[in-house]
Order: sequence, then structure tokens, then C-alpha cells
Amino acid sequence: EMRSDRESVEAYVKTLFSWDVDPQRRIPDGENGVEVLARYDHVTRLAAESGAESVAFISHGGVIRVWCGLRADNIDLGFSAHHWVPNTGLVVVEGHPDEGWRMTSWPEWALGGPELSDPPHTGPAGEPEEIAEAR
Repeated sequence: EMRSDRESVEAYVKTLFSWDVDPQRRIPDGENGVEVLARYDHVTRLAAESGAESVAFISHGGVIRVWCGLRADNIDLGFSAHHWVPNTGLVVVEGHPDEGWRMTSWPEWALGGPELSDPPHTGPAGEPEEIAEAR
């Protein structure tokens, strides 16, 4: 938590992106994939059952990427690993917990403007895998 050294960032990102094959893998001193995904699944179910036509969730880019890659029927974790979510990026997912989810829009740019659309402003968990590996 709150560390930005390379070792910590790599451990965090590798843990998140291992949850498709090892959902019990735990973020050091934190949750495992089962716990994180259950929490996200719970709030998406509450939103779906609320009757609202649209709901916006604000969360960490890395977890948004992982949840979408593991829950949307038309993408996988490999897609999420190679596509970044810039700070203030908007991923659009449509569906229902009982019927499945479909990603309909993945951000190319930050909603907050072009000054937030570059990796230094996004943070390493929002970066595509090839940029994070180059660090």
C-alpha cells in the first residue's frame, strides 16, 4: 500500500493479472482475487438490481482492467493486460450479473483531457503490460 518502488508495483500488477489462473493469490497484506472479484461482483449486482438505467463506478485502473477481463464475455485478461485505462478513463460494460457482461467501449483517452492520457499520469497499474515491462 502506498509504495511506488518497482518491486512493489511489479508484485501488485503480477498478482492482479494472475487471478485468471490463481484467484487465491493474495496481494501482500491485502485481498486475493476471490475476495476482490466478489466485492466487485456484489456492487455490480446491487447496481443492476437498483433499477437505474446507467451506473458509474469509480475505481482503480488495475482492478477495472482485471474485472472487465475476467467478467466481460467479449474480452479476456490478455486483452486487459495489453490495453491501458488512463486516469479518468471510462470503460463501458453492459449487461447483468445473471446474463453476462459485454465491454462496449474501452478508453483511448482520459476524460480529464489529454494531459492525463499519458502513462506518467496514469500510474503503473493502468498501463499496458508492454509499457510496465519496459520500466
